Amino acid sequence: MKKTNNYSLFTGIVLIIIGIILVLKTTGVITIPIWEQFGTFWPIGLILAGVAFMLRAKALGVVFIALTLILGGLFVVEQFENGETRELVQEIAYDSEVEYLELVLDFGAGDVSIVSGNNDYLVKNMVNTSDVEDPSFEYTKDGNIAKLSISREGSFPQFARIKNEWDITVSSAPVISLDLDYGATSMEVDLKELKTEKIDIDSGATSTKIIFGSYATTVNIDAGASDLNFEFPSDVGVMIDLDGGAVSADLDGFKKTDGTYYSDGYDDKELKIYIDIDAGEQALKENFMRWNYENKIRKKNGSLL
Repeated sequence: MKKTNNYSLFTGIVLIIIGIILVLKTTGVITIPIWEQFGTFWPIGLILAGVAFMLRAKALGVVFIALTLILGGLFVVEQFENGETRELVQEIAYDSEVEYLELVLDFGAGDVSIVSGNNDYLVKNMVNTSDVEDPSFEYTKDGNIAKLSISREGSFPQFARIKNEWDITVSSAPVISLDLDYGATSMEVDLKELKTEKIDIDSGATSTKIIFGSYATTVNIDAGASDLNFEFPSDVGVMIDLDGGAVSADLDGFKKTDGTYYSDGYDDKELKIYIDIDAGEQALKENFMRWNYENKIRKKNGSLL
């Protein structure tokens, strides 16, 4: 009975560990290529089962075989459900009545870029993916307010080894807000020509770069183990609240007052950008605050290179 209980305990622990790893993977907290590794090292499961049977631990051997078969089944499903890489275009025609646009992205993993486009269309998404299904593209309009939601409708599981790239261009005419939810993603957002009023980011283990424009913007970021790279025009004042247990930041050109960072000359700037970062285990790159579009970085003495 004692051995049986030990096997049950071991089985429960193994299942919990696997479940935690998969949850962290689907949420983008970790970026380990699980399926690629399984496709290479799956025979280890059979080896462990063989060792267990030799030691007369039959129940443990059955556990190893079952886990190998379960993970192998998911691996096979992933291989069959991912199609060939293909390209497609999703777009909304330009509408001069739209004065405010809310753009909502639910992406998952891959690469995303958001830039300003011309006024031939309100939003255009150029997709390069191996997902079998197209991204969901839902547009609604109420008077002069519009909302576009783009979300990945990919194969199960979401952490499968796929190619997924979105290149999104947005009209510079309306005021916009961005609601971005993504996992293990390389995100680049160029707002120089956009009137961006609000940005909400909920991300996992990511690399995010945002180039701000000369427009009053409020930013809320809830991120995992991420690299953030921000660039600001010189005519705005920037205030940054950092909240996180493992935050490392070197904010040249900023002064810290009561736990909040303020850019030099903040009070004298008419335009303000406010950024609230809940970093968690985030590590911010050294010198990630860049003051102009020529990528000149402030020296520690305050002068420009």
